[in-house]
Amino acid sequence: MTASDLKQLATEHLDDARALLGAQRFAGAIYLAGYAVECALKFRICDTLGWEEFPLTKEHRALKSHDLNFLLSFTGKLEEIKRKYSIAWQIVEKWNPEMRYNRRSTISAEALDFLINASGFLKVLL
Repeated sequence: MTASDLKQLATEHLDDARALLGAQRFAGAIYLAGYAVECALKFRICDTLGWEEFPLTKEHRALKSHDLNFLLSFTGKLEEIKRKYSIAWQIVEKWNPEMRYNRRSTISAEALDFLINASGFLKVLL
């Protein structure tokens, strides 16, 4: 997947998350917003390392991670994020791909807070 594709996916997933929020599908909104952050982190890794594509080779399989903290450590933005956006990061870092199986109805305030913070990170990372 190209870095450009990752950047576009991040934006599209955040737009989809906003639509789900508007439809009061709060758990889905949080899941897609987190996925948007994951794509943005992977884009930033490519940009930082001068890669045109996100690596899919065996040597780089660790980067296929969905762990946002792990991915953040390769972006060149770790210190900035932890210093300037620590409270927001504490909200977003709790995301994981298993949330796609979450059937509980998340409250609207929690979903809105998550989307606001995810949107902020996309601005920093993209």
